[in-house]
Parts: sequence; structure tokens; C-alpha cells
Amino acid sequence: MKKHLVVIGMVLVLLVVGLSGCVRKQSENTEPQIARVGDTIPEVEYKNNMSMTILSCFESNISVYHSSSYSGGGYHTVTARQGMKFYIMTFELQNNWVKPQSTPYFSHGDVITNKGYYYPIWGYVKEGNTVRDSTEDEINIYVGDSGAFEELLPEESTLGCVVFEMPENETAVELDIGDIPYRILLD
Repeated sequence: MKKHLVVIGMVLVLLVVGLSGCVRKQSENTEPQIARVGDTIPEVEYKNNMSMTILSCFESNISVYHSSSYSGGGYHTVTARQGMKFYIMTFELQNNWVKPQSTPYFSHGDVITNKGYYYPIWGYVKEGNTVRDSTEDEINIYVGDSGAFEELLPEESTLGCVVFEMPENETAVELDIGDIPYRILLD
């Protein structure tokens, strides 16, 4: 009787181990999900039911950012360094959950270029960038705000952007942003 129970136990262990291997192999073979401009990503990682709609992606020799400390605060327009350009993705974050929640800050990620090179999210003024106060038109076009750390009530939304600085002679083909579980393909 004891041998019979031991054999059944061993069979169950082997069955569980075998099934976990199948599940693991199955999940390894799944393709990552893809998003493009105009698509809504239903879940931003680490948030409860917060969606992101990609509004636009474009190149520019300037970018706008909002600062509470630099040069008295407000919006500032930055010119890309010599031989470089900005690649900007604008988006809308919406709280679809039943409770208020704070929007994420996208601090890590890369633009991937036609040459296969990766350039990180631009986060601060570097030597060679020039800075001036932004115009209203620039603020409207370039958004100028990361959309981060904003407390959204249920059904509320906010605009934001991520900015990359990359060489002028390369073309952006994909964005990989850390807290977004999608590959963002650029056409």
C-alpha cells in the first residue's frame, strides 16, 4: 500500500513538473504585443487598469519640457545638440480603475533605429543643448510634460510625452519603454 502511494506521488510530481515545462515553453514562444500611433494600450505595468493611447510620434530639432526648478519654472524649449535630433512620442494616460491613482514616470526606455542602435530616453539638458522659454504653440505641439506623478480620479486622463535624442542621420523604427508591455512600432 505504501509503495502504491509513493508511486502515485511520484507520478503526480512528474506530471506537475512536466506541465510546468509545457507552460513555460508556451509562454516563451508567444510574440510580444505590438502597438502603433493611434492604438490604446489597455494596461500600463505596475498600475491598476491605467491605459495609454499613443497620440503621435515625430522628429524635431526642438523639444519642450516642463520644469518647476530650472530658470524659475515653466515650459522650456530645448534645441537638439549639433548632429542630433529629438524623437518625441505624445500620449494620453487614463485611469480606468475605481480608485484615484498616480500616473507613472517613464524614466527608462530606448528608441531603436534603422541601424539597430539604441538611444535612451532624454532626461536633462546636456552641453550643446540650448534652452529658452517656450511659446504657447510649442507647448501645444510638443506637450512638454511627462504626464508623471499626476493624481487621476476614475475616468480622468492627462497628456504626456517621452523624448529621445538621437543622431540626425538615423531613423526611429521602434520604441521600447520600460513600463509599457508592448513593442511600439513606428511606420
